[in-house]
Amino acid sequence: MEHFDKVISKNKDFYSDVRDFVSPDPARKKERNAFFEFANIKSGARVLDFGCGTGSYTIPLLSKGCVVTAIDSSGVSLNILQEKSQRLNLSQNLERTIHGSLDDHIDEYKDYFDYVVFVDVLHHVADMKRTISHLQKVLKKGGYIIGMEPNGKFPLWRFYGLVTPTFVWKEEKGVRHCRVERFERIFKELNLEDFSYRYWSLVPGILANRMPLLFQLNDFLIQLRCVAQFSGFIMIKAKKADYGKETA
Repeated sequence: MEHFDKVISKNKDFYSDVRDFVSPDPARKKERNAFFEFANIKSGARVLDFGCGTGSYTIPLLSKGCVVTAIDSSGVSLNILQEKSQRLNLSQNLERTIHGSLDDHIDEYKDYFDYVVFVDVLHHVADMKRTISHLQKVLKKGGYIIGMEPNGKFPLWRFYGLVTPTFVWKEEKGVRHCRVERFERIFKELNLEDFSYRYWSLVPGILANRMPLLFQLNDFLIQLRCVAQFSGFIMIKAKKADYGKETA
Protein backbone atom coordinates (compact mmCIF):
# COMPACT_ATOMS: atom_id res chain seq x y z
CA MET A 1 0.00 0.00 0.00
CA GLU A 2 3.08 2.25 -0.16
CA HIS A 3 1.94 3.51 -3.56
CA PHE A 4 -1.37 4.79 -2.17
CA ASP A 5 0.29 6.44 0.84
CA LYS A 6 2.53 8.34 -1.57
CA VAL A 7 -0.39 9.38 -3.79
CA ILE A 8 -2.46 10.57 -0.82
CA SER A 9 0.46 12.37 0.86
CA LYS A 10 1.33 14.13 -2.41
CA ASN A 11 -2.30 15.22 -2.90
CA LYS A 12 -3.25 15.71 0.75
CA ASP A 13 -5.13 18.98 0.15
CA PHE A 14 -7.35 17.24 -2.41
CA TYR A 15 -8.09 14.20 -0.23
CA SER A 16 -8.67 16.36 2.86
CA ASP A 17 -11.17 18.65 1.15
CA VAL A 18 -14.64 18.24 2.68
CA ARG A 19 -16.29 20.00 -0.27
CA ASP A 20 -16.45 16.58 -1.91
CA PHE A 21 -19.25 15.84 0.59
CA VAL A 22 -20.80 19.29 0.98
CA SER A 23 -21.04 19.94 -2.77
CA PRO A 24 -19.76 16.91 -4.73
CA ASP A 25 -19.25 17.07 -8.46
CA PRO A 26 -22.13 15.61 -10.54
CA ALA A 27 -20.41 12.28 -11.25
CA ARG A 28 -19.54 11.65 -7.62
CA LYS A 29 -23.04 12.62 -6.51
CA LYS A 30 -24.67 10.27 -9.04
CA GLU A 31 -22.35 7.42 -8.05
CA ARG A 32 -23.01 7.75 -4.32
CA ASN A 33 -26.76 8.12 -4.81
CA ALA A 34 -26.81 4.99 -6.99
CA PHE A 35 -24.70 3.02 -4.52
CA PHE A 36 -26.81 3.87 -1.49
CA GLU A 37 -30.03 3.23 -3.41
CA PHE A 38 -28.65 -0.21 -4.28
CA ALA A 39 -27.29 -0.85 -0.77
CA ASN A 40 -30.42 0.25 1.14
CA ILE A 41 -28.48 0.61 4.41
CA LYS A 42 -30.65 1.48 7.39
CA SER A 43 -29.93 4.47 9.61
CA GLY A 44 -28.43 3.50 12.95
CA ALA A 45 -26.92 0.26 11.61
CA ARG A 46 -23.47 -0.91 12.64
CA VAL A 47 -21.27 -0.85 9.54
CA LEU A 48 -17.73 -1.98 8.81
CA ASP A 49 -16.16 0.12 6.04
CA PHE A 50 -13.47 -2.26 4.83
CA GLY A 51 -10.65 -0.46 3.02
CA CYS A 52 -12.20 2.89 3.87
CA GLY A 53 -9.40 5.05 2.47
CA THR A 54 -9.87 8.73 3.25
CA GLY A 55 -13.60 8.27 3.78
CA SER A 56 -15.30 8.62 0.40
CA TYR A 57 -18.05 6.32 1.66
CA THR A 58 -17.38 6.45 5.40
CA ILE A 59 -18.48 10.09 5.63
CA PRO A 60 -21.80 9.49 3.81
CA LEU A 61 -22.43 6.48 6.07
CA LEU A 62 -21.80 8.64 9.14
CA SER A 63 -24.10 11.35 7.79
CA LYS A 64 -26.85 8.73 7.43
CA GLY A 65 -26.60 8.01 11.15
CA CYS A 66 -24.74 4.71 10.85
CA VAL A 67 -22.27 3.67 13.54
CA VAL A 68 -19.11 2.98 11.56
CA THR A 69 -15.89 1.10 12.19
CA ALA A 70 -13.38 2.01 9.48
CA ILE A 71 -10.38 -0.15 8.63
CA ASP A 72 -7.54 0.50 6.22
CA SER A 73 -3.91 -0.47 5.70
CA SER A 74 -2.99 3.21 5.21
CA GLY A 75 -2.43 5.24 8.35
CA VAL A 76 -2.23 8.41 6.24
CA SER A 77 -5.75 7.76 4.92
CA LEU A 78 -7.17 7.07 8.39
CA ASN A 79 -5.72 10.32 9.76
CA ILE A 80 -7.42 12.26 6.96
CA LEU A 81 -10.70 10.42 7.60
CA GLN A 82 -10.60 11.32 11.29
CA GLU A 83 -9.88 14.97 10.48
CA LYS A 84 -12.77 15.15 7.99
CA SER A 85 -15.24 13.50 10.36
CA GLN A 86 -14.36 16.05 13.03
CA ARG A 87 -14.63 19.01 10.65
CA LEU A 88 -18.07 17.82 9.55
CA ASN A 89 -19.20 17.12 13.16
CA LEU A 90 -19.69 13.43 12.42
CA SER A 91 -16.98 11.90 14.60
CA GLN A 92 -19.47 10.85 17.30
CA ASN A 93 -20.65 8.00 15.04
CA LEU A 94 -17.14 6.92 14.02
CA GLU A 95 -16.89 4.09 16.53
CA ARG A 96 -13.31 3.16 15.73
CA THR A 97 -10.60 3.36 13.10
CA ILE A 98 -8.31 0.35 12.68
CA HIS A 99 -4.92 0.60 11.01
CA GLY A 100 -3.91 -2.81 9.70
CA SER A 101 -5.51 -6.11 8.77
CA LEU A 102 -8.97 -7.42 9.58
CA ASP A 103 -7.33 -10.81 10.25
CA ASP A 104 -6.26 -9.55 13.68
CA HIS A 105 -9.79 -8.53 14.71
CA ILE A 106 -12.07 -11.34 13.50
CA ASP A 107 -12.63 -12.87 16.95
CA GLU A 108 -13.23 -9.43 18.45
CA TYR A 109 -15.91 -8.56 15.89
CA LYS A 110 -17.45 -11.95 15.17
CA ASP A 111 -21.16 -11.60 14.23
CA TYR A 112 -21.00 -7.89 15.08
CA PHE A 113 -21.90 -5.79 12.04
CA ASP A 114 -25.24 -5.31 10.29
CA TYR A 115 -23.45 -4.41 7.06
CA VAL A 116 -19.95 -4.74 5.65
CA VAL A 117 -19.16 -2.22 2.91
CA PHE A 118 -16.18 -2.11 0.55
CA VAL A 119 -15.49 0.14 -2.43
CA ASP A 120 -12.52 -0.35 -4.81
CA VAL A 121 -10.80 -2.77 -2.43
CA LEU A 122 -11.07 -6.43 -3.40
CA HIS A 123 -9.13 -6.08 -6.64
CA HIS A 124 -6.10 -5.28 -4.47
CA VAL A 125 -6.21 -8.38 -2.25
CA ALA A 126 -4.21 -11.54 -2.95
CA ASP A 127 -7.01 -13.99 -2.14
CA MET A 128 -10.49 -12.64 -2.80
CA LYS A 129 -12.38 -15.67 -1.46
CA ARG A 130 -10.41 -15.68 1.80
CA THR A 131 -11.04 -11.97 2.28
CA ILE A 132 -14.77 -12.30 1.67
CA SER A 133 -14.86 -15.25 4.07
CA HIS A 134 -13.34 -13.03 6.78
CA LEU A 135 -15.84 -10.28 6.05
CA GLN A 136 -18.62 -12.82 6.41
CA LYS A 137 -17.40 -13.83 9.86
CA VAL A 138 -17.75 -10.33 11.32
CA LEU A 139 -21.25 -9.97 9.84
CA LYS A 140 -24.39 -10.75 11.83
CA LYS A 141 -26.63 -13.49 10.52
CA GLY A 142 -29.07 -11.85 8.15
CA GLY A 143 -26.62 -8.99 7.56
CA TYR A 144 -25.36 -7.86 4.16
CA ILE A 145 -22.02 -7.60 2.39
CA ILE A 146 -22.22 -4.75 -0.10
CA GLY A 147 -19.52 -3.49 -2.41
CA MET A 148 -18.51 -1.78 -5.60
CA GLU A 149 -15.52 -2.91 -7.64
CA PRO A 150 -14.09 -2.16 -11.08
CA ASN A 151 -15.57 -4.40 -13.74
CA GLY A 152 -12.97 -6.69 -15.28
CA LYS A 153 -14.87 -6.66 -18.57
CA PHE A 154 -14.42 -2.90 -19.03
CA PRO A 155 -12.11 -2.81 -22.08
CA LEU A 156 -10.23 0.42 -21.34
CA TRP A 157 -8.73 -0.13 -17.89
CA ARG A 158 -5.17 -0.27 -19.22
CA PHE A 159 -5.63 3.25 -20.60
CA TYR A 160 -7.59 4.71 -17.67
CA GLY A 161 -4.52 6.56 -16.42
CA LEU A 162 -4.85 8.90 -19.39
CA VAL A 163 -7.95 10.49 -17.81
CA THR A 164 -7.17 9.71 -14.14
CA PRO A 165 -3.42 10.19 -13.51
CA THR A 166 -3.52 8.51 -10.07
CA PHE A 167 -4.62 5.26 -11.78
CA VAL A 168 -1.48 3.12 -12.21
CA TRP A 169 -2.02 -0.19 -14.02
CA LYS A 170 0.70 -2.00 -12.06
CA GLU A 171 -1.24 -1.29 -8.85
CA GLU A 172 -4.70 -1.83 -10.31
CA LYS A 173 -4.28 -4.85 -12.59
CA GLY A 174 -6.33 -6.99 -10.19
CA VAL A 175 -9.40 -5.46 -11.83
CA ARG A 176 -9.12 -8.25 -14.43
CA HIS A 177 -10.44 -10.72 -11.83
CA CYS A 178 -13.50 -8.66 -10.83
CA ARG A 179 -16.44 -10.07 -12.75
CA VAL A 180 -20.05 -10.67 -11.79
CA GLU A 181 -19.72 -14.40 -12.45
CA ARG A 182 -16.73 -14.73 -10.13
CA PHE A 183 -18.35 -12.78 -7.29
CA GLU A 184 -21.52 -14.83 -7.63
CA ARG A 185 -19.58 -18.10 -7.51
CA ILE A 186 -17.53 -17.09 -4.46
CA PHE A 187 -20.57 -15.81 -2.57
CA LYS A 188 -22.42 -19.05 -3.31
CA GLU A 189 -19.47 -21.15 -2.12
CA LEU A 190 -19.49 -19.19 1.15
CA ASN A 191 -23.24 -19.70 1.62
CA LEU A 192 -24.03 -16.04 1.10
CA GLU A 193 -27.57 -15.69 -0.20
CA ASP A 194 -29.70 -13.37 -2.35
CA PHE A 195 -26.83 -12.29 -4.57
CA SER A 196 -27.63 -9.23 -6.65
CA TYR A 197 -25.63 -6.82 -8.75
CA ARG A 198 -25.86 -3.61 -10.72
CA TYR A 199 -23.63 -2.34 -13.51
CA TRP A 200 -22.49 1.24 -13.19
CA SER A 201 -20.79 3.88 -15.36
CA LEU A 202 -19.78 3.31 -18.95
CA VAL A 203 -18.43 6.85 -19.32
CA PRO A 204 -15.66 8.00 -16.93
CA GLY A 205 -17.09 10.55 -14.52
CA ILE A 206 -14.23 12.98 -15.08
CA LEU A 207 -15.30 13.25 -18.74
CA ALA A 208 -19.04 13.45 -18.00
CA ASN A 209 -18.41 16.32 -15.58
CA ARG A 210 -16.94 18.27 -18.48
CA MET A 211 -19.62 17.21 -21.01
CA PRO A 212 -22.94 16.73 -19.15
CA LEU A 213 -24.63 15.18 -22.21
CA LEU A 214 -22.47 12.13 -21.53
CA PHE A 215 -24.51 11.49 -18.37
CA GLN A 216 -27.62 11.07 -20.53
CA LEU A 217 -25.75 8.80 -22.93
CA ASN A 218 -24.50 6.70 -20.02
CA ASP A 219 -27.99 6.42 -18.50
CA PHE A 220 -29.34 5.17 -21.82
CA LEU A 221 -26.54 2.68 -22.57
CA ILE A 222 -26.49 1.20 -19.08
CA GLN A 223 -30.05 -0.04 -19.67
CA LEU A 224 -28.84 -2.22 -22.55
CA ARG A 225 -27.58 -5.46 -21.03
CA CYS A 226 -25.40 -6.29 -24.00
CA VAL A 227 -23.57 -3.00 -23.42
CA ALA A 228 -23.90 -2.68 -19.63
CA GLN A 229 -21.83 -5.83 -19.02
CA PHE A 230 -18.81 -3.81 -20.17
CA SER A 231 -19.44 -0.97 -17.70
CA GLY A 232 -16.67 0.46 -15.57
CA PHE A 233 -17.96 -0.80 -12.23
CA ILE A 234 -20.08 -3.49 -10.59
CA MET A 235 -22.15 -3.06 -7.44
CA ILE A 236 -22.64 -6.36 -5.61
CA LYS A 237 -24.66 -7.45 -2.58
CA ALA A 238 -25.39 -10.67 -0.71
CA LYS A 239 -26.86 -11.71 2.63
CA LYS A 240 -25.35 -13.89 5.32
CA ALA A 241 -27.68 -16.81 5.95
CA ASP A 242 -29.56 -16.56 9.23
CA TYR A 243 -29.46 -20.33 9.67
CA GLY A 244 -26.95 -23.17 9.42
CA LYS A 245 -23.18 -22.97 9.66
CA GLU A 246 -20.68 -20.64 8.10
CA THR A 247 -18.20 -21.88 5.54
CA ALA A 248 -14.69 -21.94 6.97
